[in-house]
Amino acid sequence: MSELYCGLAYEGRAEAPEAYLDGKLLYVEPGTTIGPRGHKFEIIAKLGHGGSSVVWMARKKNTRLGGWRAIKIIAAGRSSVDEEIAAVQRIESCGVDVVGCKSKSDAWTEERDSKKYLCLKMGLSGPSVKECLECDLAPELRLSLAIQATDIMSKLHKGNMFLYDFSSSNLLAKLKPEVDDELMWCIIEETMRSEKVVIKVDQKGTSLSKDPKFPKILYAPISLGDIVDEMLPLQLIDVNQDPSNPGCSPPYAPPEFLEKIHRGDRSIIPDAKSNIFTLGVLVSDINSAMHTTHD
Repeated sequence: MSELYCGLAYEGRAEAPEAYLDGKLLYVEPGTTIGPRGHKFEIIAKLGHGGSSVVWMARKKNTRLGGWRAIKIIAAGRSSVDEEIAAVQRIESCGVDVVGCKSKSDAWTEERDSKKYLCLKMGLSGPSVKECLECDLAPELRLSLAIQATDIMSKLHKGNMFLYDFSSSNLLAKLKPEVDDELMWCIIEETMRSEKVVIKVDQKGTSLSKDPKFPKILYAPISLGDIVDEMLPLQLIDVNQDPSNPGCSPPYAPPEFLEKIHRGDRSIIPDAKSNIFTLGVLVSDINSAMHTTHD
């Protein structure tokens, strides 16, 4: 078998290239055009990834000014438009600002090799708390992030909402109301990092490099730090998780979750206790002078 390696994926900064080989993820790259007829979008750069989706920055085709959006492409056969919209509505009912698809008109399906991938158009947000913590934040900003994270979880619990994955990757800083196009392009050009996937071929000469579905390059998330509100107001993302196959970031998961995962037990149901443990780890991360936990 061919052996794959990508440093970005190993560091958790990009999805594993193997996910494209079996058609789990839809492969796109900067410059790819996707979308329904009459509403085409050009993929610009990657914003982030999770276990069952990848989020890309995109722009409506033939748009001269503005038009920046985020498009979440969900793994084949996972979730539905109704589930995604319902999840966003549940979070909003708790008084929490959430990034997600809010209308069926903002969703469509891309089909490749008989597999269907749900695509969701969303508003554009800034970097995640995880990315923010990689910068040298002032103490007052760290305190603000910790207070906001606590307030978000408090509102969710009052609404009887308990999330599987409340981590630094799923809290995003809001952008400023007005985004300058020239500045946006400069940020994209200066901060886009990419890395080629190293392919070691076996003696039979098996090669994946000719497979059009295989990503020869994986793109790291871009930084939008220069265009976020200076007080880093937060939004929540990735609120709809499949209870039959929940994902949680190991550094933030309580011990009992990790034990169940190690045993292969998927009956993991989040509750107030597990969420508070997660919040404690997150707040500790935020307030640490050195960001030592990685998810």
